[in-house]
Amino acid sequence: MQKITLYRYARPDGGVSVSPVNPDGEYTELFRLVADEGMILTDGTTRTNCIDTDTQDAWQEVKAEETDADPDEATVADYQAALAEMGVEL
Repeated sequence: MQKITLYRYARPDGGVSVSPVNPDGEYTELFRLVADEGMILTDGTTRTNCIDTDTQDAWQEVKAEETDADPDEATVADYQAALAEMGVEL
């Protein structure tokens, strides 16, 4: 499993950014966990290839199964669901 430290911080324009580059001001640390090839991340309920999380302790890497969704298909499905929730029809 690859672990990448991310930094969430408020920008001067009032927005919020998440970046792997450590900012000069105040920030909150996050972790991007990426499963190795043939593996999947799980917290016991959710199974995913990549997750941004406040704590990495709840996540472990396990061998992927044939029933795990293809990452591209899951991304498209998630994208479509998010658009549908906003009232955007495809």
